[in-house]
Amino acid sequence: PHIYIMTDEYVEEIPDKENYMTSTFRVKTKESSHEVVGEISLRGRGNTTWRYDKKPYRLKFSEKVSICGMEAQKNYVLIAHYLDPTLMSNPIAFKMAKLLGMPYVNSAVPVEVTLNGKYRGAYMLTEDIGMRKTSVNLDEENSILFEIDTNYDEEWQFTSSKFNLPVMVKDPDMTQELFDYWKADFEAFEKEFAVDPIANSNYADYIDLTSLANFFIVQNMTGNQEICHPKSIYLYKTKGSKDTMAPV
Repeated sequence: PHIYIMTDEYVEEIPDKENYMTSTFRVKTKESSHEVVGEISLRGRGNTTWRYDKKPYRLKFSEKVSICGMEAQKNYVLIAHYLDPTLMSNPIAFKMAKLLGMPYVNSAVPVEVTLNGKYRGAYMLTEDIGMRKTSVNLDEENSILFEIDTNYDEEWQFTSSKFNLPVMVKDPDMTQELFDYWKADFEAFEKEFAVDPIANSNYADYIDLTSLANFFIVQNMTGNQEICHPKSIYLYKTKGSKDTMAPV
């Protein structure tokens, strides 16, 4: 599929990651040569990947739309794969995660992108990670999605007490009381990893061990270095259950 995007105000490149630009959006596929989807809001995305010549993008529709057979949703992202000449590292990781039965695995649709008449190359169309039906489908009243990332760019964040991890709340929206609850819960979980796991740790009471094992299988098999920084590491929890390492 080939995605064509035209911003209302012409630019050579999307200028930043904060401000959305109103744009028109069209998809050309084998099934439909002129599948016009309509108006979108467009901005940059990513952290390290935003620094390179080939930019990743965030797409936001005013209502749920299905693109290229994906489940209808408002939020999509276009991953540039600038550092991956095979264009396959993310799709292979997602495929592995699905074969392992991991929850909330992203789609990976290969597309080509033209922005304002200029061909930008091969991209991957996928979901924007968050607590919503098409991503991490959890009850926002009783659940949380953490992101561990040195970019430290979410509103609610803390440095964990034992391992100095840069922990952020990806979703849902927080109050101070709720944030304090989840911070204490995370640090209780982390505390169990700070002791001898054979001698006296109860870490298995806090984390789903299958999800932990599968998470490390995917990280190691794909040679993902982001766990070392760390960046883009997600885990979620619902009250009364264990922490789960996902989505990859």
